[in-house]
Amino acid sequence: MSKLQLKGFLNVREENKGRRGGKQHKYEIAVDSEIVSDALKDIRRLESLTQKTTLNQFS
Repeated sequence: MSKLQLKGFLNVREENKGRRGGKQHKYEIAVDSEIVSDALKDIRRLESLTQKTTLNQFS
């Protein structure tokens, strides 16, 4: 995760929840989701990640 942060793909926020909660890192994607989607659709083995899912598929 730290390598992705250094390359600019992730934003990280450190949260300290005090004595009992400890320190946590919250990550979020720092790249536009459409750019990621366009890149993934060209990789055949990741094709299922970019397919739109509807509720009808689960019934």
